[in-house]
Amino acid sequence: MTLTQLRYIIAVDRHGGFAPAARHCLVTPPTLSLQIQKLEQEIGAEIFDRRKTPVVATHYGRRVIDQAQRVMREAEKIDELFRDDEEPSGEITLGMIPTVAPILMPALFRTLGERYGRLQFRIFELPTTQIVEKMRAGEIELGILATPLGYKDLGETPLYYENFVAYFPQDYTGPYSDLDPGEERPGGYDMILLGEDHCFRSQSLRVCGNRNESRIECGSLETLMQMVDRGAGMTLLPEMAARTPATGDAGLAAESAGKSAAKTGPKGKAKAASKKKKKAAGSAISATASIAPHLRGHIASFRAPQPVREISLVHPRDFYKKKIFDAIKEIVIAQIPEELRERGGRQLIDVEV
Repeated sequence: MTLTQLRYIIAVDRHGGFAPAARHCLVTPPTLSLQIQKLEQEIGAEIFDRRKTPVVATHYGRRVIDQAQRVMREAEKIDELFRDDEEPSGEITLGMIPTVAPILMPALFRTLGERYGRLQFRIFELPTTQIVEKMRAGEIELGILATPLGYKDLGETPLYYENFVAYFPQDYTGPYSDLDPGEERPGGYDMILLGEDHCFRSQSLRVCGNRNESRIECGSLETLMQMVDRGAGMTLLPEMAARTPATGDAGLAAESAGKSAAKTGPKGKAKAASKKKKKAAGSAISATASIAPHLRGHIASFRAPQPVREISLVHPRDFYKKKIFDAIKEIVIAQIPEELRERGGRQLIDVEV
């Protein structure tokens, strides 16, 4: 039995077939198949049911693969012991939830590639439940998720805390600070939500007292905001989505609000209304002081203690790639305004998964 054979059976299990596993392992399918057959002969049992498509592990094979994953993790730790003075290298698979991916994924992709040429990385945008499932299966090693999750088998390292802010349509005339989170219809609007796969949905309902389930559900923050811009209601956003560039030179919120403002009617009337709204909102949203000026007619903050969500690096308890972990943590924190790196006296909203 060799580590190479164990690596091959793990690859077949993850990729669902011998051909894709061979491509992943950079060998020919006959070479990979022969090594797995030798392993099966040695242990006296079939590891895979080859009659099914995709190929699946047998009951006995599942136990072998689970143990092989543990053995490979321990073997990789030995290699890690001799890299103390080197830059991060090897492989890492990272998952992040859709409500942070537009802000963090571009920076991670660019910076990891520029700084660490010996590091092979893959990044996936997935809902929390899928990231946790794949992490437990050994397919994802690190996750950037809303926490606390409360799983005993996963560790959590908080990165930052961002406010929940309200995003209103162009005709909103209410206050821009000290909103009551218990108000049944904030500003007189129905609340539009993300779909049930998103933990941000349950957190939004918690902020507003679980009173505002909407007949409209969206799959992304961008779609949420576009629906608000068209007068379908209001929504909640994580603060970073409103204050940080996400697409090109304009933020996600900036892009959406800009499209809305362009359709508000005669230029003079729209411009005057926009200036009036910005002036009213400018000094009111102290908790969102870095919101782009042209968004301040859309964004409003809640009264103290303001609701926040915690974003953390999540990992299996036996995660050992410390240099990679530290590098990713450093890159993420560099994207976050200093005032969002501590929770302070704000109210942490729990996560339901």
